[in-house]
Amino acid sequence: MNRDGDLSPGVYGRGKGEVGQSEDGAALDEADAVAVMEAVLARPKFLGIRAITFRVDRYPSSHDATMVADGPNYLREKVKKEDFGKVILLWDYEGSGCETKKPRITPTKCEESVARGLVGATWKNKSSAIAIVPELEGWLWHDPKSIRNYLQMSVADFGRYIVSAAKRNNTTVECLKTEYPKELLEHLFRQKFYRKKVRPDEFSDIASRADLNLWCASRSFQALVTTLSTWFPA
Repeated sequence: MNRDGDLSPGVYGRGKGEVGQSEDGAALDEADAVAVMEAVLARPKFLGIRAITFRVDRYPSSHDATMVADGPNYLREKVKKEDFGKVILLWDYEGSGCETKKPRITPTKCEESVARGLVGATWKNKSSAIAIVPELEGWLWHDPKSIRNYLQMSVADFGRYIVSAAKRNNTTVECLKTEYPKELLEHLFRQKFYRKKVRPDEFSDIASRADLNLWCASRSFQALVTTLSTWFPA
């Protein structure tokens, strides 16, 4: 690789199993979030950046909390600056440990703590730390049409399944989308395919179809876009 501005960000993220945990408590495959990030970064025009080379890696640990605590040290020890011009640490706020601290550590404070670690790990001005609230599936729900199109559901069926899930859980549709995005996505896949597991290629397909301008309503996704557009302007 070269060392010019086109060198990609290395994205190390989501610690604990990319889609959260299954009902039996076993961590699922991180490949889901890797698939989303690869699909997003492959759309430079829609991100407002120039085309870049990139690599998306999984963090070795199976826990978001471990990445929040040790991610910067991992980069210091394992990632060579001659291979990467920029790096991004990206993780789910849900399961990071920050949300369960007393008092609770906000997403912003959590990011600031990791960012300080990145500076200490000699990645000053070449790195970014982003917490996704509550988890990556939340990005997808900012463009529900892309989910519906992938599932090939009618508008009526799609809406009916979501409303029924909200009623069954004594909450609102908006609450499901913002606070339980993974569970709602799995619910729809169960209705369509009689399974709740969403495969990495399915995450990739949805992310490839999505209107990324709508995703920017997510604070964390907008932070990602802002970082990339600063580093790699079109």
